[in-house]
Amino acid sequence: MVFAIGRSLHPPGHSLHFSDSVRDKDYDSYMGTEDIHADSSRWIGIASIWFSFGLIDAFETVFVMRSEGMHHAWMILFAAVVFSWLPWIVATPLILRL
Repeated sequence: MVFAIGRSLHPPGHSLHFSDSVRDKDYDSYMGTEDIHADSSRWIGIASIWFSFGLIDAFETVFVMRSEGMHHAWMILFAAVVFSWLPWIVATPLILRL
Protein backbone atom coordinates (compact mmCIF):
# COMPACT_ATOMS: atom_id res chain seq x y z
CA MET A 1 0.00 0.00 0.00
CA VAL A 2 1.18 3.48 -0.80
CA PHE A 3 0.07 6.43 1.28
CA ALA A 4 0.22 9.97 0.00
CA ILE A 5 1.81 12.47 2.35
CA GLY A 6 -0.56 15.28 3.29
CA ARG A 7 -3.61 13.42 2.05
CA SER A 8 -6.58 13.39 4.43
CA LEU A 9 -8.57 10.25 5.15
CA HIS A 10 -11.81 12.20 4.80
CA PRO A 11 -12.97 14.17 1.77
CA PRO A 12 -12.86 17.97 2.14
CA GLY A 13 -15.68 19.31 4.29
CA HIS A 14 -16.40 15.95 5.97
CA SER A 15 -15.06 16.16 9.50
CA LEU A 16 -16.54 14.25 12.40
CA HIS A 17 -15.62 17.03 14.80
CA PHE A 18 -17.46 19.80 13.02
CA SER A 19 -20.42 18.11 11.36
CA ASP A 20 -23.86 19.57 12.03
CA SER A 21 -25.37 16.23 13.05
CA VAL A 22 -22.78 15.69 15.80
CA ARG A 23 -22.97 19.28 17.03
CA ASP A 24 -26.77 19.22 17.33
CA LYS A 25 -26.91 16.11 19.55
CA ASP A 26 -26.72 16.32 23.33
CA TYR A 27 -23.68 14.58 24.67
CA ASP A 28 -24.71 11.69 26.94
CA SER A 29 -28.20 13.06 27.40
CA TYR A 30 -29.26 9.83 29.13
CA MET A 31 -26.56 10.04 31.77
CA GLY A 32 -27.86 10.69 35.26
CA THR A 33 -25.98 12.77 37.79
CA GLU A 34 -27.50 11.26 40.94
CA ASP A 35 -24.83 8.55 41.22
CA ILE A 36 -22.00 11.05 40.74
CA HIS A 37 -23.12 13.13 43.73
CA ALA A 38 -23.67 10.05 45.89
CA ASP A 39 -20.19 8.72 45.07
CA SER A 40 -18.51 12.07 45.67
CA SER A 41 -20.13 12.50 49.09
CA ARG A 42 -19.15 8.94 49.95
CA TRP A 43 -15.53 9.65 48.95
CA ILE A 44 -15.51 12.86 50.97
CA GLY A 45 -16.79 11.01 54.02
CA ILE A 46 -14.24 8.21 53.66
CA ALA A 47 -11.39 10.66 53.09
CA SER A 48 -12.34 12.84 56.06
CA ILE A 49 -12.55 9.84 58.42
CA TRP A 50 -9.14 8.46 57.44
CA PHE A 51 -7.57 11.93 57.34
CA SER A 52 -8.81 12.60 60.87
CA PHE A 53 -7.31 9.27 62.01
CA GLY A 54 -4.04 10.38 60.44
CA LEU A 55 -4.15 13.77 62.17
CA ILE A 56 -4.85 12.21 65.57
CA ASP A 57 -2.06 9.67 65.12
CA ALA A 58 0.39 12.33 63.94
CA PHE A 59 -0.41 14.67 66.83
CA GLU A 60 -0.02 11.84 69.30
CA THR A 61 3.26 10.64 67.79
CA VAL A 62 4.83 14.08 67.63
CA PHE A 63 3.57 15.09 71.08
CA VAL A 64 4.87 11.94 72.81
CA MET A 65 8.23 12.00 71.05
CA ARG A 66 8.71 15.67 71.78
CA SER A 67 7.69 15.34 75.43
CA GLU A 68 10.30 12.59 75.85
CA GLY A 69 12.99 14.99 74.62
CA MET A 70 13.63 13.52 71.20
CA HIS A 71 14.92 15.77 68.44
CA HIS A 72 13.45 15.29 64.97
CA ALA A 73 12.26 17.30 62.00
CA TRP A 74 8.77 17.61 63.47
CA MET A 75 6.91 18.88 60.41
CA ILE A 76 8.34 16.15 58.19
CA LEU A 77 7.52 13.52 60.80
CA PHE A 78 3.99 14.91 61.18
CA ALA A 79 3.42 14.88 57.41
CA ALA A 80 4.84 11.36 57.06
CA VAL A 81 2.52 10.00 59.74
CA VAL A 82 -0.54 11.73 58.25
CA PHE A 83 0.26 10.52 54.72
CA SER A 84 0.84 6.98 55.96
CA TRP A 85 -2.91 6.79 56.63
CA LEU A 86 -3.96 8.01 53.18
CA PRO A 87 -3.74 4.62 51.35
CA TRP A 88 -6.71 3.55 53.44
CA ILE A 89 -8.79 6.13 51.58
CA VAL A 90 -8.31 4.17 48.36
CA ALA A 91 -8.56 0.75 50.02
CA THR A 92 -11.81 1.37 51.93
CA PRO A 93 -14.24 1.29 48.95
CA LEU A 94 -12.54 -1.84 47.65
CA ILE A 95 -12.85 -3.54 51.03
CA LEU A 96 -16.49 -2.47 51.40
CA ARG A 97 -17.33 -4.08 48.03
CA LEU A 98 -16.19 -7.51 49.26
